[in-house]
Amino acid sequence: IIGGSIAGRVVEKGQALIANDIPNDPRFYNPAADGEALLAIMSTPLYIRGEIIGTLDLHSKTEPHAFNPDDLRILSLLATQAAIAIQNAQLFDQTTRRAEALEALHQTALEITTMQNIPDFMTSILQRAVELLQSDGGGVYLLQQSCTAVELVAVSNLPEHFVGLKIEVGHSLVGQVIKTKSPQRVTNYR
Repeated sequence: IIGGSIAGRVVEKGQALIANDIPNDPRFYNPAADGEALLAIMSTPLYIRGEIIGTLDLHSKTEPHAFNPDDLRILSLLATQAAIAIQNAQLFDQTTRRAEALEALHQTALEITTMQNIPDFMTSILQRAVELLQSDGGGVYLLQQSCTAVELVAVSNLPEHFVGLKIEVGHSLVGQVIKTKSPQRVTNYR
């Protein structure tokens, strides 16, 4: 319930607030406050690039009316710093993933120039994709000269006896990808 809790209200309205008498404040439904015997809460939004990503909240279990507007200003300044730190961590993570992707592409390019054996090359590319995208496994299918079927030529974390499997264009997910000439993403493939 976004607007029912204090944090939800802050996210919904985009404004910091103080609730200094939680047990008697009818504006908010906050089961955490009831279960934890919270008496006062103040909450301020965490913004990244103008979007609210969460809230920074403080609470008091010992005294009602524990917070004042000066406390809220300080909490808001801390929230700004926290949001900057979160954004920097996200940017660092993105940069690290991009650097890993570039390194994998570089290694693949180096292998392209040295490999003569197509199955080994396909397996190498597949393994890099599996590692880079943190997948459980996969396969490389090549379109047959007849253009009516694809053949599995490399596998990762699948039984080796699957290599050589042929699938008609238009059948199964792989066949649909070939037929439609567009990538497909299925989250619960069976």
